[in-house]
Amino acid sequence: MSISTRSLASREYWLGLRDDLRDGYAAVSDLLSAADGQSEHNPTVSVSLDEATAARLAEITGGEPILSWAVVVAATAVALRRFGASHRIAFLASPPGRDSLPLLLWPQPEFSFRVWLTQVRGAIAEATAHGIPDESVTDDDASEAMLKVSWTDSSPGKADVVLTTDGTRISARSAARLSIPLQHLVTGVVEVLRQGLADPGRSLADLAVLNAGTREQVLVTFNQTAELDSTRPYRELLLTQAEMRPDAVAVHDDVSSISYAELCRHAIAIARRLRAAGVGRETSVALIARRSAWFPVMAVGILFAGAAYVPVDLATPLARRAGMVRGTQALIVEDGVETSDDPPVRFDLAELRQVAESADVTIAAAHTLLGAPPGTGELAYTIFTSDSTDTPKAVCIEHGAFLNLLATRIRDYGLRPGVEIPQTAPLTLDLSIWQMFAAFTGGATVCVVPDDTVGAPSKLATLAITHRHACLAMAPTSLAMLLDELESDDEQAMRLGRSLERLISTGEVLSPALAARWHSVMPGVPLLTAYGPAETADTTTGGPVSAGEIQHTPIGRVLPNVRVYILDEDMQLVPPGVVGEIHIGGRSVGRGYLDDPALTASAFLPDPFTSLPGRRLYRTGDRGLWREDGVVVLVGHAGDQVKIRGRRVELRRIENLLENSPDVGRAAVETVGTWESARLVAFVTEAAGGWLDEAELLDFAAQRLPDHMVPHDVLVLDQLPFDTSGKIDQLALREYAIEMVSGAEFVSPRTEIEQMLCELWSTYLRTERIGVRHSFFALGGESIVAIRIAHDAKQRGITLKPREILANPTIEELARVAVRAENTRVIGVESGDDSAFESGAPLTPPQLAFLARDVPNPHHWNQSVRYDLLRTYELTDVVSAVDLLSQRHPALRTRFDLEAASPTQRTVIEPPPVTEFDLRDVPDRDVAEQVHTLATGLHESLDLRSGPVARFGLFRLAEHVPDKLVAVIHHLVVDLLSWDVITEELSALLREGDARACPKPGPSYLSWAAHLADHVRHDPARLDVAYWLERDWDRCAAVVPERVTGVEDATGGILTEFDEDWGRVFVNASRASGVTVYERLLAALGTALQQWAGLPGGDALVQLGGHGREDVLDIDLSGIVGYFSSAYPFALPLPGTSGSDAHTREVAKRYRELPGRGFDFEAARYLHPDPALRVRLAALPVPRIAFNFWGTPSYLSTSVDKHSPVVLDNVQTFNTGMDRDPGMPREVAIECYASFTADRLSISWSYSKNVLGADRIQTLADAYANALWATHRTPRSRS
Repeated sequence: MSISTRSLASREYWLGLRDDLRDGYAAVSDLLSAADGQSEHNPTVSVSLDEATAARLAEITGGEPILSWAVVVAATAVALRRFGASHRIAFLASPPGRDSLPLLLWPQPEFSFRVWLTQVRGAIAEATAHGIPDESVTDDDASEAMLKVSWTDSSPGKADVVLTTDGTRISARSAARLSIPLQHLVTGVVEVLRQGLADPGRSLADLAVLNAGTREQVLVTFNQTAELDSTRPYRELLLTQAEMRPDAVAVHDDVSSISYAELCRHAIAIARRLRAAGVGRETSVALIARRSAWFPVMAVGILFAGAAYVPVDLATPLARRAGMVRGTQALIVEDGVETSDDPPVRFDLAELRQVAESADVTIAAAHTLLGAPPGTGELAYTIFTSDSTDTPKAVCIEHGAFLNLLATRIRDYGLRPGVEIPQTAPLTLDLSIWQMFAAFTGGATVCVVPDDTVGAPSKLATLAITHRHACLAMAPTSLAMLLDELESDDEQAMRLGRSLERLISTGEVLSPALAARWHSVMPGVPLLTAYGPAETADTTTGGPVSAGEIQHTPIGRVLPNVRVYILDEDMQLVPPGVVGEIHIGGRSVGRGYLDDPALTASAFLPDPFTSLPGRRLYRTGDRGLWREDGVVVLVGHAGDQVKIRGRRVELRRIENLLENSPDVGRAAVETVGTWESARLVAFVTEAAGGWLDEAELLDFAAQRLPDHMVPHDVLVLDQLPFDTSGKIDQLALREYAIEMVSGAEFVSPRTEIEQMLCELWSTYLRTERIGVRHSFFALGGESIVAIRIAHDAKQRGITLKPREILANPTIEELARVAVRAENTRVIGVESGDDSAFESGAPLTPPQLAFLARDVPNPHHWNQSVRYDLLRTYELTDVVSAVDLLSQRHPALRTRFDLEAASPTQRTVIEPPPVTEFDLRDVPDRDVAEQVHTLATGLHESLDLRSGPVARFGLFRLAEHVPDKLVAVIHHLVVDLLSWDVITEELSALLREGDARACPKPGPSYLSWAAHLADHVRHDPARLDVAYWLERDWDRCAAVVPERVTGVEDATGGILTEFDEDWGRVFVNASRASGVTVYERLLAALGTALQQWAGLPGGDALVQLGGHGREDVLDIDLSGIVGYFSSAYPFALPLPGTSGSDAHTREVAKRYRELPGRGFDFEAARYLHPDPALRVRLAALPVPRIAFNFWGTPSYLSTSVDKHSPVVLDNVQTFNTGMDRDPGMPREVAIECYASFTADRLSISWSYSKNVLGADRIQTLADAYANALWATHRTPRSRS
């Protein structure tokens, strides 16, 4: 039996899509499936299109059912993106009168709705052309499809959710319980249709899924809160309490007790002392002392002075403490505490206390002595986020947000006279702010709890009982430990229940199981949850938690004067029940991060949902959803969502499920291994009276969770580790995983090879701490990881085969078989291993030079090339080749941190995306324009921060025309010589299907960046900048006097070409004269500029460019993809009255005097350790004309030859899309680029039409051509 060629092609097509389809089905299933997987009947939901939308749909489709259905398919994909499917999705597509087919789509936010419709129609046509996939090919993947989009409900193809249309309405039914209400899904599709059809040019990112009613619900109704006045100054609130109850205890510890009258008198005296030293409004005072009754007194004194309070914990390491104190104007420090980098004013706490106790001041005189209190917009305090970096983020909170925090705590926590609350939080946590300051404004008493009591649940409970504390606030980890004590002591639990009015869980996600435990042990004591990042003054939502929560614990309703928005990746509102990222607005939003405007701008965004000027949102990074009753549910942090074998996994969901086991007290889940081979490890503690068996717990999970969410390992701990803030210590958990999952004790590397292998394992297994006896497989290793480690080891000079890694699963064993390659220089990260740059590698001089231009849209500054494909390739073939190319050249996978004071770059694992465009029905005359337009979309989608920095477009053309491949890459990661490498290797990868024909990759671009920065930092004397610093640049003619350079949208171009015969003569003449082609071209430019500008002679200021791949570090840079190009000012000699030969020799002489062929200029300008020298170089005049010689780019020299292995032909750089942002300011007014292609000299002129007219530039181009002609016989040329 024979198989037709068409059948074979279809089989190959579906085989190529199998993995993507499986992932796409999984994405939709993960999105729609309810957490518990229970099935229940859902009634059909149906929504009619409004009259205008239905008419518009009929108009653009001509009433054709299949076209109308295709539009609905496109809208459905956009709606699924709104609900959380942000990458490839797959579902069954059932067009009118045809069988169901798998359909793979990827709605990208930058697409317009019009372009997206074209994409979807092309995908449908392609799938239809290849027919129904054979089950043996798809491995019955269609059975995994949860969603089907059909013209009628009678079409074949099973799915849990069926969405149908008849062109006038959208209907849906479901046979499964869904995580997203069916009504929202249908309404979302209808809304996308309404908006997209009304304005097809609108981007997908701008299409919303909320109708007017739901938008009103989430924007207005859910954010309507009770009125709460929080504008009265803090000093007035506290003084009022002191006047009403002067002798009541305000604060005490186990040694001291201070009344309200004493508190205010002390604070006034401290404030006066601070004022006398110059401390006042908008100044900051750091307070470094142990927790005691006098700590809040000092803090209140700072606030009374009008200054901002900056708490610094004594337990903070000295280096980190120095960073926290830096930027403050004064310091109050306990005796004997070591400090460094002290601010200008330093106070000893004991001396200030003596001043306070001896001062003769009255409460009534506060206003006279201290003046008016700070306003709501002035700084109240600075709190440092609890991270482990050496440069902690300082969050600045103004009085308006501070007062709102206090007002909500007074109202919600019952802080009133006669009530005592414990101050338990470390002083550097935002929880400590309200624990200290709120009680004073409500007349309550603060009890400062000793540290040894805070960490001992039994002691804390006893203290709370003894002092009849009204409320306790703690993180869930500490709450679990307290419950362990109370569950084992019924008497203590009963006594605590008599006095405690409420318990507040804060700082972490509270699991439903833990909430249920509380209600079981302490049934009469309300459990509250509080949510609010430090950036929003710890104030966002709050409310009671019942015992009946199943999956996620709610975090309450929006608090007064606060606004909450839950948004998707495109900053669009999501409906109730749909998970998005929590954004916080309103009065509680902080000012930002101290001395870090870039970080502030990235986290504090303009509020697009309010008409009030200047209002901002804080982007929390936390994931949550609205309940239909307006309560917010916290699902977890963005980091809690991981991918396991391509499936989305919610770690919090697994933890909550495990805690539902009666034998489990607490649970935490972490991932170990790479993104491809990640393992889930569950850490659990035994519940009181429970008995844990790991196998039984895994079985418990397997019966209730999808397979991909069942942990691989369970580790039983006596208690979960927690940090000083009372939160689970995730770093400690990962170290446990390394020690325990590997089944071996930690043994440090002992040899250089072992150390290198440990570094490689740490990178590819994504595990921080690797020992030589840890198991490769236990840490999640598999064959593909072994291949990558072997490849990277080779770059470090270690020869390993993947099978050797698999056969020797510990580094101790592997090091014995590893062979050090001969004649291989091993220079750390020079080998191309970018794992050393997880926190970022420095930028190179040309990269820094571009960023110094501070253009408004730095993401759109690209280079692009278009190739003809000599063979027909499937999309999967091109994707694979691009993936392999980016693996060999990590620069194509770069991401940039542009907000930091010193920008950095790092690489990610994601390859550049490949987008397929079907232009087979486009007339030949329109193809070039279509390719250019669609390629412009690729250019506009690049993003330096979040990526990608490179994209490829595969354009399907008519059968008689070769398909085209367009590569679009940001200029910060590519230069001219890089295209030679890319073209050569991309051709080989497409031809062979793998990298067998590619040369051994060299060191990575990030390695070069790091080594260059290190080289300049440690040996700056090697850079010779005398040429630039000792020259009188004011004597150089600017040639183009206008300082403006215009914008890219106003760029004009002129091309002059010389015939090949003349080109060969010109090159040969240069060889004979001993003057290079470059020098002769440069000399001719001087002649042309003198004639064009009417100059008598002298020097002209021009910018020259070079390839930048200078041999300064003995590293071969020839095969690296990256941005090496150098640029520098040059004083170009003009001929004056001298002859052509003399002038050429003078130009050559001057050029050869340049240090390092100009390389040293930017290296010193951006990397030199002496800031004064960098400033001097930056102050040099900026050229307004640039010249560069490209030589003979080999990537432009490919030719069609049936015997040649080349598969990329007719390489072009025009009609490849708009490679610059139209509004980007040009670097210079005029650019001149010279290059040779097949002996043909081309001179390309690019100029600003804002500065110069075309006739003026044509005159310059002609003058340059004449100067070249004058060197020997007249050539034939054309412009």
